[in-house]
Amino acid sequence: MQRIHSLIAVCFLLGIFCSIGYAQSKNFGIGRIPDITVDGKTDDWNMDDDQKSGLQINIFNSNGKSIPSTTDFRPTCRFAWNEQGIYLLAIVKDDVFTESANTSDIWRNDAIEFFMADAVGGKQRLQLLIAPGMDLKHPQPRYHLNNQSANKPDGVEKYQPVIARTKQEHGYTLEAMIPWDILQIDTRKNQTIGLQIFFNDVDGESHRDQLFWYPSGRTYADSSMMQSVFLRSSPSAPVNASAKATIEYLSWLKIDVTAVAELAGKRCSFATSNHSSTSKVLKPKGDFSHATFRVPIDLNKSRPQWMNVNVEGSSDCPIDVPNLDDQRRDMLLKTELRFEPSTIFQTSELPQCKFTQPLVMEKLLGPYTIQTDYYDANCNAATSAEKPGRYAAVIKIHCHDTNKTITR
Repeated sequence: MQRIHSLIAVCFLLGIFCSIGYAQSKNFGIGRIPDITVDGKTDDWNMDDDQKSGLQINIFNSNGKSIPSTTDFRPTCRFAWNEQGIYLLAIVKDDVFTESANTSDIWRNDAIEFFMADAVGGKQRLQLLIAPGMDLKHPQPRYHLNNQSANKPDGVEKYQPVIARTKQEHGYTLEAMIPWDILQIDTRKNQTIGLQIFFNDVDGESHRDQLFWYPSGRTYADSSMMQSVFLRSSPSAPVNASAKATIEYLSWLKIDVTAVAELAGKRCSFATSNHSSTSKVLKPKGDFSHATFRVPIDLNKSRPQWMNVNVEGSSDCPIDVPNLDDQRRDMLLKTELRFEPSTIFQTSELPQCKFTQPLVMEKLLGPYTIQTDYYDANCNAATSAEKPGRYAAVIKIHCHDTNKTITR
């Protein structure tokens, strides 16, 4: 006689763990260039003088496991300012161009997404979507301005960005000027603002690659996810490196540092408030240079108060630290449970439930016990399998340290 046991999975996980996920905004200076004509050319940007050419960003963070090959997608950009507004110079190399038909959906395909606020986390903020006009179906640059400010200027329609693009071999050069008036920013009083930029790449029907300066792709929903930028006469050092953090087995914090190829052989260092500084030499890896750091995580200690990655030849790298809560919940949902001796049994004794990786789960949850409540086909509580048929199980995992119970 066979009795088949099936599992009902329900999770109540909020409030069980304490978070350590966060990113740190760094402070960057962008240089002032008094006269820029927005014509899609680099003539006004003093390209050979780092102190007069605006803040250079030569590498970005990625929404994927690694930054795409430079032969597939290679954006760089510069920011500058003057009394008229913020200026963007983007130089993009790409092998395939796919752009959205609707201006409100520009972000879904090949596009630039520019974000600006009166401060990091400020309420005066905007999102500017730019389609470069490289797709043969959409041969002219287009944009969609989403002013999310709490206070919008009178005659809002008259304050619009100015955009120009020229085509280059395997790509394009694009300039944009975003007037201060859109956000009602007075640069005589406000010398610090928030900036973020995304570069989106879709080749046909493939996955969308997204590169961004501040290490988060959620700036559209949260203006705190921007870089803090000072309006100065000269810019900070070029951004030639980025850093990405991942958590391995809830035991190690892994930091991958990716820098432009020219920095191979240069030193980089990593430190947190919980770990002293350690350094490595960047080594060539594909189109870039690379180094990896690993430091242990103690789940019983509070999160680090600060983290720093310093790379010789680059501005400091902000780090987006994964949210440990999310990783714990994900592991708790995905870690398999098994029933011993089997989910198909021929005796009246109901099987025992255990995690397939008990030691990993003990590290995740601390000491725990599992209680399994069984129900027969009529949803009546059952302590034994007296009749053949299907049985359901509700699994309660009680965490001793937190006195919380998780139900699956």
